[in-house]
Parts: sequence; C-alpha cells; structure tokens
Amino acid sequence: MVAATACVMFGLGGAAFDPAGGEVVLCRKIAALGVEIAGSPYQETDRDAIIAVLTAAHAKGHKLIIGGDSLGANNAPAIAAAVRHQMGVDYIFGFQPSLYGGHNQISPNVIRARCIYNPNFFETGGLGAYKWEPMDGNARTKLAVITTTDFHPGDDDVAMQQLVLNDITRIIAS
Repeated sequence: MVAATACVMFGLGGAAFDPAGGEVVLCRKIAALGVEIAGSPYQETDRDAIIAVLTAAHAKGHKLIIGGDSLGANNAPAIAAAVRHQMGVDYIFGFQPSLYGGHNQISPNVIRARCIYNPNFFETGGLGAYKWEPMDGNARTKLAVITTTDFHPGDDDVAMQQLVLNDITRIIAS
C-alpha cells in the first residue's frame, strides 16, 4: 500500500447541514482505508489550505486525492488545475457538482476522476446537475461519469460512496 492524502470538501453550508451519512462519515471511511485525510472535510472555500496540504503531501511522495459535494465538487477540478504545474493529482471525485459556482474543466495533471451527478435540473434545482468535462486536449484523465436520480448522491448513498472508496482502494494498492 502506498501513502496517500485526501482533501475532501463540504458544499455550501455543509458543515451545518451534513447529514448522518454525509461528508464526515465518508471522510472516516477514507481514513479507515489508511489514507491521511488532513483535516477533512474542509469548507468549499478552503482552497489555500487544501493546496498547502497537497503540496506538503506531494513533497512526502503521497498519492493525492481531492473530492467534495456540491460546491466542494465544483472546486475539486479547480484545485487540481491550480496545482497542475507543480504536481500531478491521482484522483478527484465529486458528488452532485452544482450548476451554481465555478465550472472548471479537468486538467491533464489528473489521472482519474469520478463525477456523480443528477442531470435533471427539476430534481435538484440545479444543485447537482453539473457534469465535469476534461479540458480540450486532455487525453490523460480517465473520467467516469455516473448519473443518478438521487438528490444528494454523496449523502447517505452507501452505494455511490462505495464507488469512490473502491477507486481509492485501487489507487493506494498500486
């Protein structure tokens, strides 16, 4: 098993409204795999703190993982792009990226990505209806996109969380 660090972000208001099976529980599950969670879950606005954690983890030779819910999911590709000239990112994941907030394409420094979203605007009010795309010319990133009818697929959805946990298990096993 290789060392890895994951930085996971809440969506807007997530710290106040995180459900019983949400981001805090997902972070515990990631930590149980042997991954350092470095203070996760973060607020979606903690970009500089997350970049500092990733930079320190990269210096130690860790695999790098970034993920989040809603606006936190919107920010995962943005943070990966912000560090792209300094380091590669092994995996990003996002549950219900929002039509609101920044829309960033996945940069080629990301090896694997998983986006789980609900494309039906009327089921989510747009809060989970944004789908990640790779940057033009990015042939490197292996992007898996999963559609669901769930309003918040990362919250209490054990099956969707398990997809992410399986991905992380494969990354740390390599």
